[in-house]
Amino acid sequence: MEMTQKEVFKLDYLGQKICKGKKDDKCPKFDVNSGKECPDDWEGEIDFHTQEKWDCQEEFEKETVTVKAGGQAEKKDVHCCTVKNKHDMCLKCSAKDCSHGTCDDFVNKKYYKERTLGPEPLDAKAAMKESVQVS
Repeated sequence: MEMTQKEVFKLDYLGQKICKGKKDDKCPKFDVNSGKECPDDWEGEIDFHTQEKWDCQEEFEKETVTVKAGGQAEKKDVHCCTVKNKHDMCLKCSAKDCSHGTCDDFVNKKYYKERTLGPEPLDAKAAMKESVQVS
């Protein structure tokens, strides 16, 4: 499997993009052309050094991640994969024959079988009554 690099935005614990140079809970804006920080209310004004208009936008921190090539370059859903793998392993262990004491104590033989119906229990009294009534 080929691996490739992708640049993605860094996210905080709420899933929001992290601003570059955050000051006083405000995200500063940077000029797209020069990369300099834009002073407040200067957007659209002309920079006297470069004679270009200030084009101010917020910039966010980025990080480079390694992804598998051949598919979409998205972050793998690790939690979902671990839950599925654990479920598959539990199904495999619960299907084992543990009648000879070969299984560990933590194996749940009823895993994912809680709702399956077992054979009906033998009712000896009802069977005797039926046999008496038939004869």
